[in-house]
Amino acid sequence: MGLQGTLDTLPVLDALEALARLRREGLLEVRGGGSRATLSMVDGALVGGEVDALVGSVADREALVLRLVDVLATIARLEQGGFDFRLGRVEAANGPRVPLDEVLGRARAAADAWAPVAATVPGFDAVPHLVDASEDEPLTVSRSALRLVALVDGRRTVAQLGAALGWSAAETIAPLAGLVARGVVGVGAAASPVRPEPVPVAAPDP
Repeated sequence: MGLQGTLDTLPVLDALEALARLRREGLLEVRGGGSRATLSMVDGALVGGEVDALVGSVADREALVLRLVDVLATIARLEQGGFDFRLGRVEAANGPRVPLDEVLGRARAAADAWAPVAATVPGFDAVPHLVDASEDEPLTVSRSALRLVALVDGRRTVAQLGAALGWSAAETIAPLAGLVARGVVGVGAAASPVRPEPVPVAAPDP
């Protein structure tokens, strides 16, 4: 027997904690706010997760932890939508297992930090760029912020910057927003492919 509900009547993370305590195996799918997230569970532990553009397998347990933080943080921010937990064998059942309590606190903290700056850094696929300084004034930043600034190139997305630093995408958003507030970084929309201009064809001579 599975479990279904809507986010406004049953908090999905509370339901997930119950499923973990019951040591269930299956796939949780959550939809809402234009996002789709999935979590795979085996014996009450998490073995996989995907959200929006963050899909596919991960390299190792450390990468799995970061992916799960991103999935859970996205779910934590959803206010409307629904979820469906389907019992049964899941992919990656024999891979690394991560207890829910290892990542849930991090994910909730990331979601809380993301909420007040969501208008500044809207999502994992946003593309930060450096801002030309109009005044030559000294700027003091933390070592971690300096590492982040050094990677901002106007091409990498928030998720790619986080991966390069060994951070989850969700935990990269608040530091980026701080740099935006200080005028160091700007954030644009997700990059889209550039379409080639049509080649003009000469009309035949009459």
